[in-house]
Amino acid sequence: MLALLPVPAHDRVPALFGGIEVLCLAVLAALAVKRLAPQPTRRSHAAVVLLAAAIVFDGWAFVPVPRPVPVALDADPVIELPTRGWVEDAAAMYRATMHRRPLVNGYSGYFPPHYAQLQRDLRNGCVASLDGLRGGRSLDAVVWRADPDAVRIDAALHELWSTARREETPDVVIYRVPRSASDPTPQSPTAACGARP
Repeated sequence: MLALLPVPAHDRVPALFGGIEVLCLAVLAALAVKRLAPQPTRRSHAAVVLLAAAIVFDGWAFVPVPRPVPVALDADPVIELPTRGWVEDAAAMYRATMHRRPLVNGYSGYFPPHYAQLQRDLRNGCVASLDGLRGGRSLDAVVWRADPDAVRIDAALHELWSTARREETPDVVIYRVPRSASDPTPQSPTAACGARP
C-alpha cells in the first residue's frame, strides 16, 4: 500500500512511521505527567521514574545473537533454509553481515511476491524453485540441522543437486552448487514448480 504513494522511496519505510509514533507517544506522556502533577514533588518524581522504568522493562527484549555459519561461503547468492518467515530471515540477514555474500533471504517492510512464492514452494517440498532462482549462478544453500524440517530439506536438495559438493558440520549442511552454462537470468519460482493456489 505504501509503495503506491507518490513520495520518495525512503519515505515509505514503515520504521519511519514507527519513529513518529514513538515521538507522539512521548509527547502525550509528558503532557499527561504535567496534567497529573502540575507541581513537581518527590512523590511525582518517584512516580515518573517508576513509570519510565516500567515502560523500558515492558519494551526490553532479550534476543539471542544468531550463531554464524561455521564455514566460509563464496557463492554468488546464499540461501539459508528453512525459510518460513521473519524470524529465520532476520537471523540470516544478521549472518550475512559476517559472510558478506548476497543473500536470498530477507525481511523489510516490503514482501515481494516472488519471495512469497519461493517460500510457498519450499513449504510444499518443491526445491526446484532454487534452480530457477539461481539462474546458472553458483549458490550456497545452508540447511540448519536444528530445525525439524532439516532432514526433509536435506534429502530434497540431495535429490535435486546430487552432483553438487555437500559439506557437513554439526550445525549445518551446505550444498555448494557451481555455476552452470544455463541461462544466467533468474526465473520466477513459478516457472520451476508450477503455479500454486
